[in-house]
Amino acid sequence: MLNSPLFLSLASVFSLIGLGLVCFAISTDNWTEIDVNRKEILNAFKREPELSLRLQNAFNHNFLFFSRNVGIFNLCFPNTVPQDIGSFNKMGSPCIWNNEFMVPESKKEHFTTNETYRHYAAEGTIVAYVLGIVFVVFSFIVGLFGCWNRSKRCIMVTGILLMIAGLFMSLAMLMWHYVAYAERYTLDMEPYYRSWEPVSFRPVPMHPLGPRKC
Repeated sequence: MLNSPLFLSLASVFSLIGLGLVCFAISTDNWTEIDVNRKEILNAFKREPELSLRLQNAFNHNFLFFSRNVGIFNLCFPNTVPQDIGSFNKMGSPCIWNNEFMVPESKKEHFTTNETYRHYAAEGTIVAYVLGIVFVVFSFIVGLFGCWNRSKRCIMVTGILLMIAGLFMSLAMLMWHYVAYAERYTLDMEPYYRSWEPVSFRPVPMHPLGPRKC
């Protein structure tokens, strides 16, 4: 009963829907939204000239002072773009590549323990997603042969492959949430939240993993 063609058909339909949603999510750049009130920062500069002298260059060039949408591979700017940042256009929005997955070994040597955990969790997120997609595609191939040959063994293997794919997808989401938690609560170096200048964010209602808008 559990390896019947009906269950295989249902699994295939829902797997295709899930795979499409996962691929769509990976291609987007709205996993985290950060809203920076640049007008308020300018007002703070007027009130405190010393602050203006210290942060004026960063205000124009450092992406931390700009509203941005963060995805797995890209960091996009919905409004103003930092000067000389080398952005490219993606679906009408200026973006830059997220270079956190290509960290030089010389820089890794100076990572703290928490930075190392966060870095490998971020890389593991990508690996787990890719493996999940590979197992889904492989299960479709095995399932196709199972339907064609009416093989109960192939149908059972298809179900097992889909469960493994689901485990990898779940692992990817767990690691992504760990990365978000580490960036919000444990890392205190640039470019993470605890290193931001107080003038660059304002108190907002808290998301379970930190402020959605800062």
